Amino acid sequence: MNDRHLVCKMLDDILATISNQAFKRKQNNQVKDSDLQFHYRILFNAKIPKPKPLKLPMSTIQHPKLSLKKMNNRKTLENIA
Repeated sequence: MNDRHLVCKMLDDILATISNQAFKRKQNNQVKDSDLQFHYRILFNAKIPKPKPLKLPMSTIQHPKLSLKKMNNRKTLENIA
């Protein structure tokens, strides 16, 4: 399961909790903080890895045949390097 899917699942759980608690109490906008504390703690403490920077020599970056579109494509740059 990738990190984005996990975050979406957690947000879905939070929204479901809000909906269920509001329905039980018949109050649309009031939910106790303690009801959501567990979900928020997991969501905000989730370790989502940052993408690794692509290190390329200047000769590759300044390649005359590279367009901006190709430069944005990581595989193209890796093949040239």
